[in-house]
Amino acid sequence: KKYSWQRFNLFRRAVFPFYADFSGATFSGDVNYRLARFLGSAYFFSAQFSGDAHFSGAQFSGDAYFSGAHFSGNVGFHNVQFSEDANLFGAQFSWIADFGGAVFIRGLDLTYVSFAVLGDFNECRIAGQVRLSWPGEGKKQITLPQEEGEKEKGIPPETRVIERGKLRLRKLQFVGRNAILDLRRNNMAEDVLLRIEECDMRRILLEGTDCTKIQFYNNNWPTIQGRKTVGDEFVPRRLRKRRWFLLLRFQLRLWRKKKLALRKRLRLQRPDWHLISTTYQQLARRFREDFNHTAANDFDRGTFEMRRLSAPNQSWIGQRLWKFITNDFPEKSKWYTRRERFGKTWAGRAVLSILKTVMLGLKRYCSLVAVYRYVTLYGGSILLPAVWTLTMTAGFAGLYELTAYGGVLPAASWSWPTHGTIAALRVIALNRAWLATEIADKPYELQVTAIASLQVILTAVLVTMLIFAVRRRFKHG
Repeated sequence: KKYSWQRFNLFRRAVFPFYADFSGATFSGDVNYRLARFLGSAYFFSAQFSGDAHFSGAQFSGDAYFSGAHFSGNVGFHNVQFSEDANLFGAQFSWIADFGGAVFIRGLDLTYVSFAVLGDFNECRIAGQVRLSWPGEGKKQITLPQEEGEKEKGIPPETRVIERGKLRLRKLQFVGRNAILDLRRNNMAEDVLLRIEECDMRRILLEGTDCTKIQFYNNNWPTIQGRKTVGDEFVPRRLRKRRWFLLLRFQLRLWRKKKLALRKRLRLQRPDWHLISTTYQQLARRFREDFNHTAANDFDRGTFEMRRLSAPNQSWIGQRLWKFITNDFPEKSKWYTRRERFGKTWAGRAVLSILKTVMLGLKRYCSLVAVYRYVTLYGGSILLPAVWTLTMTAGFAGLYELTAYGGVLPAASWSWPTHGTIAALRVIALNRAWLATEIADKPYELQVTAIASLQVILTAVLVTMLIFAVRRRFKHG
């Protein structure tokens, strides 16, 4: 049954002790729910608001459902508190929707929501782990009303395309240690515009969302090792130090009150480093379009770091082994059954644990990406490869001195590694005449030639990385 009201202040400061059901209601005038209190769930399914809707200062203690609601005028959700989920699935806002100062503790579902003008989330407070689902709706084609006489003259009606899906998040305030805004895996439409301004990006998760469709202005990005990072990388690193405490607290809550523990447990899953690397690539592209090359270089370094931390499944052998370790087979395949049977024994679990540790260790500490990280910080440091070059030269000088070459030549009076240092510098200078005259046909020829060959290879790698670091610094810096 549908209900219809005109202009009134009936629900100002109203208290709804149980659930409030306004599903299908038609409000032909302005609606005033200022300072109302909904102690139970509030249902506004497919409600029609022809005028302005005012919910400023209202409190929703239960779930708030505005699915399919149509707001023709301005909407004010200023300083509204949503203690549970706020579901606006498929709602349509024809004018400005103001959520300034609103408090969100649980989820915020904006799936298929249309903001014809602007959805303004200015200085909202995030008091829990809030999930924001907002893929946008895309474009909508409308037909403008015809003037008198145009229809008789055969003039076709004018059509206009309205871009829908403008959303702004500005100066979000995060209350509490674990307050997080989860924007992960939002499949945003082509013409959707999401604007994030002056927010703490440590608390915003972007994994799996196309960041090229997001505009960032004056945000506070967390830094790790001198580079800007996203919250998807920062939050797991911060919580890793407290993981044992979180697990212990979770078990105590589970033992004391199972439902409370299951409801308030940490809902962050293990990060997908591969998806985060894609996020870094999109951020680098986004900031280069805005000519912020310094931040783009930081996100490029983050791309390499996520590739280093990701699963070692690039090669053919690595893919097969990692697929067997993680049991990434179809459930109906015979390999899935074999892997399950193998993992149930203590020997199988030990073998899988050792294989996983070895593969991750080789990928993170012995691969080319790892060398690039420890030598130049992914091109972010010019001093580090120079220090590595000097250290390597001193080390090879000691190796030359330990061979027979260092003991045959007369010792100088001013330094122990004189001969080794001279030999190392000659190799760096690619002095082939030195090898032909002083080393050829000598008992120590094989030893010195092998050390010199290794030094040439390592020096070439370090010099190349130094050149790349200088190029990256001055190309866009």
